[in-house]
This record gives sequence, C-alpha cells and structure tokens, in this order.
Amino acid sequence: MALPLVPSVVQLSLIATLDGEEYNSIWYAQIPFPPDITDLPTMALNFATEWSQNIAPQQSLNFVLSGARARYIGDASYPEASYALPTVVLGSKSGAGLPNNVAFCVSKQAGPLPAVKRGKVFHGGLTQTQLDTANVLTLVAATAIVDAYDSLVTDFNAYFDVGATMVVLSNYVNGGPASAVVVAPITGIFARDRNVDSQRRRLRGRGN
Repeated sequence: MALPLVPSVVQLSLIATLDGEEYNSIWYAQIPFPPDITDLPTMALNFATEWSQNIAPQQSLNFVLSGARARYIGDASYPEASYALPTVVLGSKSGAGLPNNVAFCVSKQAGPLPAVKRGKVFHGGLTQTQLDTANVLTLVAATAIVDAYDSLVTDFNAYFDVGATMVVLSNYVNGGPASAVVVAPITGIFARDRNVDSQRRRLRGRGN
C-alpha cells in the first residue's frame, strides 16, 4: 500500500547506477515545517554528499553516483528537486564486484517501532574482498557498512539548522495497520547477521 501525503516529510533518493543499472535507496527526513522550495535542492545536495563520503567507500568501483533528488511528500503540488554532483563519484572498495543483485541488509532502528519494511536498507555494490565465506561478510566489512550508514544519518541530521531528522515511515505498528502513517526518528543502524541477501526486487529504482 502506497504511503499518503505526510506533512513535514521530505523523500530523498539517489541518482546512481550499479553495473550500468539504476540503483536507488529511498530515505525520509522530517523537518519542523514545510520546506521552502530552495530547501529541497540543498537537502538533495547534502544527501548526495553524505552518501559519497560515507557509503560509496563501502561500494565497488562499479557503483556510480551522479546526484540525488528531494521531494516534499506533504503536498503533491511541490516540485521534485535534484542535485547533480560536479563530478560523478565512484565506489572505492577494492576487489571484484559481486553481481548487482547481491546485497547486505541493514536495519534502521527507529524508537519503539518494531522492524518494518521501510526500516531496511539493502546495501549493494559488494566485493569479493568483503566476504568471509561465499555468503557471509567478514566482521570487519559488516561493521564498516553499519558504521557508514550510522554516519550518514548522523551527518545528515547535523547539517541543517532547521532541524532535519532522518526518519522511518510505516503503515504498520505493533504488527498491525496503523490509523495514520507512523513517523519515527532513526536512532541507530544495526545488522541482524552478516549473511548476504538479494536486492533483485530492488533494482530499477524501487529503492528500499
């Protein structure tokens, strides 16, 4: 079920490819008031910058980041804003890249909410050097990826004087449908295990 309009929430997404196919990751940020139109390009810029500094170093050379988009989902009339990086950013993790449907699943801890679909991130762009065995990441690699996403959230939240906070959105709470969209701040990032997963359903811009 699609999320309805959510006041004071901005949707953030990547402009990127992995092995030449569209790669996306959908995030949400809550602000205290509806954004000025000029705020959206700035939020897209910050999201792209923080991804390039924190996440791209944990992705293979086959990952190419071109920019990011920001869309206010509290009002359908707001235009989507985009930011193009002056120079594309490549992943910098050494080693042969794994197939682009292979991913490592990390979760967004969001206050009292139980695990929800939109609280998961499927991290693609893994390399052979990050594997311990065929289907398990090394402890060092898994820890580095979790720490990278934790830094992404912390750095993004610290950027705006207006008080932008990355959040999880969900139609469900405590195992059942919620009467309204639940918005909960991300309080941390964790991984349940070090097993690799599949993001095949997440290709072609479906995000996470």
